Amino acid sequence: MQAIPPVTASVKNASCIYYTYTGGFCKNIVNSLYVYGDSGTLRNGERETNAFKTYFELFEINDECRPLMRDLYCRYHFPPCDTSLDKPRSRKICRRTCEYLDQELCKKEMIAIRDAAAKKALFFDQDMINCSLYDVADGGDAPECYQYYPIPGE
Repeated sequence: MQAIPPVTASVKNASCIYYTYTGGFCKNIVNSLYVYGDSGTLRNGERETNAFKTYFELFEINDECRPLMRDLYCRYHFPPCDTSLDKPRSRKICRRTCEYLDQELCKKEMIAIRDAAAKKALFFDQDMINCSLYDVADGGDAPECYQYYPIPGE
């Protein structure tokens, strides 16, 4: 659903930056898209995903967990720009998706991530692993947050 009135190009360009991802870790998740933020957002996202890639390679992450963890990490650091409302905003991850990662699919891995975050590991943002900070999906035609599929029972 498009915002009424539509978001103008100048408003969109003031809040969002077009980005073509050239790294390997977020390939096929973050391609060519408008990211909510600015060049600092992109620099931070590139630095964080490069550091997290090392974690991904060093620690045991189960095969079922890998795609979701990668997906959420990349979407967190390169948030797509949502222009469906009156002003651009970040399209965040849905709470249920975070909870699925944390409580069901990647329990063991999330314990290790929380431990690393508590030790101030540079590539773990405390807010990223706090599911209570994420939006609850309202189930409308234009979801206000990113819901990972397939979540069993959804």
